[in-house]
Amino acid sequence: MEIKSIHSKEFSRYGYVVEGDFTELLTMLANTPCPKDSIVYKAADDALQTTSDCKHIKNLFGGLEIQIGYCNGYNLSGTGKTEYHIGSEFNLTADAMLLDISHREEINNGIIYASQFETFRLCAGEAVMLYETTLHHAPRSDGENCFRVVVGLLKRTNVGKPETVVISGNGVRMTDTNKWLLDITDDIKGV
Repeated sequence: MEIKSIHSKEFSRYGYVVEGDFTELLTMLANTPCPKDSIVYKAADDALQTTSDCKHIKNLFGGLEIQIGYCNGYNLSGTGKTEYHIGSEFNLTADAMLLDISHREEINNGIIYASQFETFRLCAGEAVMLYETTLHHAPRSDGENCFRVVVGLLKRTNVGKPETVVISGNGVRMTDTNKWLLDITDDIKGV
């Protein structure tokens, strides 16, 4: 598996690197739980949302209402599922981690193949903005350590279930508010 840099030209298809001083947010992130045997996700964390760094992140979303939460833990493999959201996603990592990502245009009738993903490394303290066209799943640990990552999304994303089953034009089901989820399929041999 080739691991690419977020500073490479290949990453520009999926998002961009965000520059800035996020010291306060990273300090607060250090106080969030980080299990060594699972992943914990919190869509909105009050302590993280009160930092002065949030103003900079809100500006990245054009002033729209956002939520700041986290995804922490230990993960060595892809989850078998991938997702996207309407609106971009901000990620700021306190620890080196790997992102497996693809593009929504690769979805065919609700199917995406594992070979259509690329892997990128984020070093500690780096931040990215993933375009809404980017498929992603939970980060992977880069080595033996846990990862801790701030997640910024449009407000109310990943909270609550939709009242009705919604399927997008590309055959993907909405499982939570603004969370479009699909399985990653192993590649079919000989196709």
